[in-house]
Amino acid sequence: MNHINKIGLQSTSEVFIAIFKNPEWVVVLELRNLRGPAVFSYRSRMDIIANILESAKEEISKTKLMYSCGLSFDHFQTYLNFLVERELIEIFDRRGQIVIRRTNRGNEFLRLYYTIQNIINK
Repeated sequence: MNHINKIGLQSTSEVFIAIFKNPEWVVVLELRNLRGPAVFSYRSRMDIIANILESAKEEISKTKLMYSCGLSFDHFQTYLNFLVERELIEIFDRRGQIVIRRTNRGNEFLRLYYTIQNIINK
């Protein structure tokens, strides 16, 4: 795995910003209103991506992955294309069935995602 540098961390009562980078990419996470009740009726884009990657740790069909993540077909296709373009998952044919599996880069994304979650939830 590539070395990851935390290059910035800023926190106020209203905003938390974390910046991570390695030689290939930079992740900037900004969360607002961390103090007070954290009641959300939706999942963030990062949460959905992490959910897809977590579900695709082993080979899984497109349909099973879509249902396991609770996404509509259109939303699922959008996320799937996004993840394939960034090489976080791979799609291939296994004996006539289209299957999906996360890549090493997808594993790295999940590791960073959970690191950020741990920082926020301390």
